[in-house]
Amino acid sequence: LLISKGGLISKDPESVALLKLLQAMLNENSRILPNLLALQGRLALLQSQLKLRNDIMSKKDTGAQNDVSFAESSVFLDGENDDYEFEEEAEDDKSDDEDED
Repeated sequence: LLISKGGLISKDPESVALLKLLQAMLNENSRILPNLLALQGRLALLQSQLKLRNDIMSKKDTGAQNDVSFAESSVFLDGENDDYEFEEEAEDDKSDDEDED
């Protein structure tokens, strides 16, 4: 627009004043942009660190709960558990010992 209508715009003093204002705003914004990008990067880093800390804390909390409730959350097939198998093996060993006598 400035290239095609530059001659017409430059003849209007109000348009020239607006263009100077636009140029000043663009210069100011371009000067501030690197600082804003750096700030955005820092905020993204802080957010990722916070998320990581929250994930670690939740894993620690669930880890402690899992240690306590492991037996409660275990699934046993056919109603048997490790204690039952141990007792069954002990009974088999006793019966084998009795058969040998």
